[in-house]
Amino acid sequence: MEIPSTFNEELFVDYIIENSDKETAVAVLAQHIGEYQNYFTRQPMITEFEYKAHQLCAEKSSKNGTVSGAELNALWTDLSKEYRSESVEYYTEDSAEWTYINHIYLTNNYYTFNYAISKAITLALFKQYKEKPEIFNKNYIAYLSAGSTMPPEEKLKKILRDRD
Repeated sequence: MEIPSTFNEELFVDYIIENSDKETAVAVLAQHIGEYQNYFTRQPMITEFEYKAHQLCAEKSSKNGTVSGAELNALWTDLSKEYRSESVEYYTEDSAEWTYINHIYLTNNYYTFNYAISKAITLALFKQYKEKPEIFNKNYIAYLSAGSTMPPEEKLKKILRDRD
């Protein structure tokens, strides 16, 4: 469901780069590049944290135990260090950062990873838009019209297959 909105974001950035002064274009592009870090690093890290936290909870629960905040902080810290460059210092105050993500325990479908998938699909669609806009328009309408009748990646394969 994120694909239409993230596609519009790509259109906006492309428009700004083409039609604005250099300072504005650089500012918008810098912000946009930062969002790629969110889509392709932070969201998958949240998903991995959620998955490992659920595993830890299930393991503790099977032994009639509970998971402490300190254990979840340690899990978050380990993943944060793994996902970050060694040139970026990690602050211990960040160990409870997971608590700011209020949707982690509402479900166990690990949906934050879908943001990365949506952005990857968006970039594939945007590439097609830039290369063959007439064909893209027809295919994009078909993509959106398919709704939830098939997973996004299947719709993308169909559109890319039918692009000529």
